[in-house]
Amino acid sequence: MKELNLQNSQTKLRTRFLKNGVKMTGPETIFFSHDTKIGKNVTIEPYVVIGKKVKIGNNVIIKSFSHLEVL
Repeated sequence: MKELNLQNSQTKLRTRFLKNGVKMTGPETIFFSHDTKIGKNVTIEPYVVIGKKVKIGNNVIIKSFSHLEVL
């Protein structure tokens, strides 16, 4: 049940960001934290993990296999 909730929340986050203009290659391979903030004109390549409290500015490309976190 917990895995299904995680999948549903990731699907909702991906859908929200796509509707807001975030370009994603392979969105099913990209994982967001519930509090992720993303600016305008952002592209996220496959296999990216975005941790808690991460804010992505405008005009950013996040390359494949990145793991972003706030220390």
